Amino acid sequence: MECIADSTLFSPTGPAIKSSSLPPSTGPHNVVKLFCFDFDLTLAATHLYFELAQKYQPRSEADWITSYKSEYEGRPLDVFGGEERVRKLRVCLSGIRDAGAESFVVTKGVPGCVREALVCAGLGDYFVGVTDFNPKQLAVLALMNSRAERLRYDQAVLIDDDPRNFAGLYTPQSLLDGGWTSEMVALYGTPAVECSEERGWGKEGIGESGYCRVFRVEKDKHGIDEGDMERIRNMARETVGLGDK
Repeated sequence: MECIADSTLFSPTGPAIKSSSLPPSTGPHNVVKLFCFDFDLTLAATHLYFELAQKYQPRSEADWITSYKSEYEGRPLDVFGGEERVRKLRVCLSGIRDAGAESFVVTKGVPGCVREALVCAGLGDYFVGVTDFNPKQLAVLALMNSRAERLRYDQAVLIDDDPRNFAGLYTPQSLLDGGWTSEMVALYGTPAVECSEERGWGKEGIGESGYCRVFRVEKDKHGIDEGDMERIRNMARETVGLGDK
């Protein structure tokens, strides 16, 4: 599994974020092509970062990986809630891949440690990359702009248990002041809408920054559950949109 670590791609002033020359995608509306998963308490059933930080106080990425191996040697599936939940995650992630979409991990943890946990649980091959670039919606935006065709906001989703990660740092005016074109602001400055559970998508809507769709995971679930996984998988193939009945 590749670890995305290109500082140019993920720089807030980098070409992948600032470029308006990429042609927009002409794909069907409201069919998600890019799935960006948080790790702790979203993919993982535990908060691996806090757990290892409190017990081992690791400093370097190598320390984090060593700490993970010490804590979960012989039981790598426990990070994800056990064998049955890992099986369900594989069904979800393979459904995304089979639909022609891509999955990334966007974390505030340590990419090398996250990657190790995914690989040891047999989930690594489902992800194109892992990044700790933040704020998360800008990481998603960079990934949206890194394709041959720039993805629209309805074609990418950020899946996270912390709603603070759904907000961007930039207002439309600050984007214009920073050199963005009015076209880019129109594309990525979509106003927030209320999340709804009425359309079969879980708690899903448009993030406050408007760069992409968001899917909020309930904190007390210890990660996405089977119902969430089914709704997420369906986002790669359904054409029911946020505004449809």
